[in-house]
Amino acid sequence: MNLPVQERMPPGISNAYFFQVFNSISYTIVLGAAMMLYFKKIGASAAVVGIVVALPNLMNLLQIPAASFVEKIGYRKFVLRGWSTRSVFVIVMAGIAILPADIDGTTRACLMLFVLFIYNTSRGISACGFLPWITQLVPEKFRGQFISRDQTSAQIAALLTNLLGVFVLSHFTGAGGFGFLFSISFLAACGSLYFLSRIPDVAVSASSKSSEPVPWSAIVRYRPFQKLVIYNGITLAVFGGCSVLYVNMCRDKFQMQDSDFLLTMVIVNAVFIPCCLYFGKLVDLSGSKPMLAASLILHIFHFSVWTSVAAGVLPFNWWVIAFQSSTWAVGYAMFIIANMRLAMSIVPALGRSHFFAVFSVSQSLVGGLIPVVWGVLLDSIGTWHGDWSAWSWNSFSIMYAVGVLMMMTATLALKVVPEEKVMTTEDFFHEVMVKSPTRVIARIFSRDRTPQG
Repeated sequence: MNLPVQERMPPGISNAYFFQVFNSISYTIVLGAAMMLYFKKIGASAAVVGIVVALPNLMNLLQIPAASFVEKIGYRKFVLRGWSTRSVFVIVMAGIAILPADIDGTTRACLMLFVLFIYNTSRGISACGFLPWITQLVPEKFRGQFISRDQTSAQIAALLTNLLGVFVLSHFTGAGGFGFLFSISFLAACGSLYFLSRIPDVAVSASSKSSEPVPWSAIVRYRPFQKLVIYNGITLAVFGGCSVLYVNMCRDKFQMQDSDFLLTMVIVNAVFIPCCLYFGKLVDLSGSKPMLAASLILHIFHFSVWTSVAAGVLPFNWWVIAFQSSTWAVGYAMFIIANMRLAMSIVPALGRSHFFAVFSVSQSLVGGLIPVVWGVLLDSIGTWHGDWSAWSWNSFSIMYAVGVLMMMTATLALKVVPEEKVMTTEDFFHEVMVKSPTRVIARIFSRDRTPQG
């Protein structure tokens, strides 16, 4: 008698988690807060910081032409080549950071932007092979679990990296501190290449290698996919714009030190990690849309609080910062896990690489253009302010209020995104706030009653 083969996580998948650890250490430094702080250190404007935030997203546009080659070459080989190329340029960034002191900030900014452009070009081309590779490798019933473990690995790495950044930048306030961090990023990039090469490869079907023209218009017109792209566009526009707002508000309005700013990132990472582990198990039970709805509600509240802080109604202190960092971490953990799972379920197997390329590029267009636009708007509004009783309208409170309105619009866009077999949002909140805590308490009391000896 032939017994059914039980689905399980593929052997060797742990290499993907180790890859994510080292990869996250690397890009947390050169694409995250440390790089933005470096540009603020050399006197860059909000618009330039917006360009730095935008570059990774804009270069993801290259996934569209690259998608035609990835399945002909093979997923692992294609991604490995791109990751190897981009890693070389990280050590160049470290060299730019420790250039002689007599080189002015404008020259440093131009050189770093040029290297970031090349780095992100290589990254953008090779990234189109990773999601199709993992989607084909991991069975559908384990994707929520995989995404949560993958994101947990990334956040543990980011937590350790930001703690290192806090230590380095609090003891080395000059360019040497950034040069050291960028060197660490290079070593981590090398480590990520080792584990990337050990992730199991998957066979590419003959139909995927077809030389027939790609029906791009049919992909864009596929209604479930189209609705998902619209929802993502609105949501990511707020995330991208508010990342520029947050850096500039902390540094320019409230004069926060570099090491203190990285400490806020540590808080985010520390809260994000347990949330990933919890929500990764829950999303396979609840479905993606209820979790995305909960994320939107939490983000509306989060950005409303920042609007009040920017307007001078609430104080800017460590209690508020810790609370806001925590609400962001919980909401963003929900979004990352549920959004990726929803994309994996909506994208059909036929033409998977091209669907994911369009999905990533649409996200990147928004994530790339919006930070630049918001940075220009911040510079344009400048120091203007209008007081209304205790409320002060200024560049930061205005833009955060716009973010709140856009997140409200995203709730309407999410409603029309299709998904089968999901909980209602009410049932999801009942599961999170009542059932799950009750099960935990029951386990604790059950252990207390267990006879000893």
